[in-house]
Amino acid sequence: MKRSSLLLVAITAVFLFLLSCNKEIVSSLGKGEYQTTLKGTMLSIKALNAINDSKYDRVPEYADELILLEPKNPMGYYFRSIAFLQSNEYDEGLNHVNKAIELDPSNALFLVLRGSIYKLTGRTEEALADYSKAIELDTDEASAYWSRGTLLFKSRHFTEAAADFTKAISLDHKDAHSYYWRGKCYFEMEMYDDSLKDLTRAIKLEPESADFYIFRSEVYSSLKRYDDALADLEVAESLDPHNPSVYYWKGSVYYDMGDYPAAIDEFSAAIAIDANEPLYYNNRGMAYYCLKDFKRSLQDFNTTLALDPNAGTAYYNRGFLYINEGRYEEALRDLKMGCELGSEEACEIMGSLE
Repeated sequence: MKRSSLLLVAITAVFLFLLSCNKEIVSSLGKGEYQTTLKGTMLSIKALNAINDSKYDRVPEYADELILLEPKNPMGYYFRSIAFLQSNEYDEGLNHVNKAIELDPSNALFLVLRGSIYKLTGRTEEALADYSKAIELDTDEASAYWSRGTLLFKSRHFTEAAADFTKAISLDHKDAHSYYWRGKCYFEMEMYDDSLKDLTRAIKLEPESADFYIFRSEVYSSLKRYDDALADLEVAESLDPHNPSVYYWKGSVYYDMGDYPAAIDEFSAAIAIDANEPLYYNNRGMAYYCLKDFKRSLQDFNTTLALDPNAGTAYYNRGFLYINEGRYEEALRDLKMGCELGSEEACEIMGSLE
């Protein structure tokens, strides 16, 4: 959702620039050339409207016609790249945005788009370089700061990410997503009051976003404000009743409150929507364990590991369960595996046995 809105802002800015250029050169063009330029502008309008209406299947038609009409106009390749991005055809998207950059290497927005493709395909360093170059080219391009900020956040560089979101907010103080992501940064930095302020601002700007309520509930839960957390999750459920994360987080809040039957009900609701998420089974298994229902707990831990064989926490949980059942060889095997996969708790127990 955010990606599309950023692209729309970017396209609008480029389109306005395109129009201004057309006005400047119209007087120097012959009639035939003017008609071609005007038609190209109209194709750009159609492509922009299609993106605005989320009718991405119409964009290729307009972009291809624009490319055929004006092969040296970078906008045709830019629009085409957006269409490929929306259909997850990243190689073709990259080829077309590279052509746009070749035609206009000083356009920051083209670099932002290519950076987004790099980010989605795991080419983090190249994405970071494109976002930073875009900022060098245009220090007032909010989407470049926002995009770099999300990349820095996912790389756990929270202070630097927060600075980028702050800059994005200074350029567009009505962008709810910049407040949301800065709030996530502040949460990771344990600046909980600032996190709540930003998330509340994001919700005020975009009250229909379930994700904003879900994350604010996580902050409330960390502060043990469980009633506030559950209230936010009720709103999120009303906005997006088919989102499994709503029920997962409700289960997590109930678990922290010690209401394990309610936690199990919510984790089960999440599983009913998405049966392939290992975290839901792991946490339900923990709730069953707290109720001493070891049979169901073991089943859930087994399912977790079947779905994700690299889940170190699940090995730790199952190993701990085996200890309580006197199955020490199996426990030792799981704890060793959990430690190897990064579970600090498993490593602590293994260390105490040495």
